Amino acid sequence: LEALSQQQENKVFQQVLQAVRTDVEGGSTLAFALAQHPKVFNELYTNMVAAGEAGGILDTILQRLSSYIEKSVKLKRAVQSAMVYPIAVMTIAVGVIILILWKVVPIFVNLFASLDAGLPLPTRIVIAMSNFVGRYIIFMIPLFVAAGYAFKRYYATANGRMVVDGIMLKVPVLGSVLRKIAVARFSRTLSTLITSGVPILEALTITAK
Repeated sequence: LEALSQQQENKVFQQVLQAVRTDVEGGSTLAFALAQHPKVFNELYTNMVAAGEAGGILDTILQRLSSYIEKSVKLKRAVQSAMVYPIAVMTIAVGVIILILWKVVPIFVNLFASLDAGLPLPTRIVIAMSNFVGRYIIFMIPLFVAAGYAFKRYYATANGRMVVDGIMLKVPVLGSVLRKIAVARFSRTLSTLITSGVPILEALTITAK
């Protein structure tokens, strides 16, 4: 622990490792020392370490933890990489549409006005949207920012997460992918805990979190 703390470049994590070392030197178990820092070492981590200490297989448990974390990080990165393209496309598409309504459509509005011709309903709708964007775009930007912040706060609540995730799971294609990701994470986490000697009821509780 001393060697790890000295080699650690992240100052916050370095302090955590030093605190863990101090607790272990004072007679605490490694699991108890780690549990004092829940933001760094979650329940899965501390329970597996506790099982390893109780069974005398701490080295094996730490190797399993290392493998589990590496696979979890790879899965997370794969999901993030897969989501970058559709999010980028949607963002660019919305930006282009707003730009067209704001700058391009007004040019055609003047042209149509000079022709003094009757316009079909879809064209009138587009012109109305263009007028709205041109008039209120200064207010739309802070409104979008506020809406994004409000959504983030709402999603951070238990009820908000339940509602939003429920909708996401019903979205075609994306819902199926999200469900498979959840099952993969659940299975891997539960498997790692049970193999490490954590009782199945406790393992289920930890996995659920």
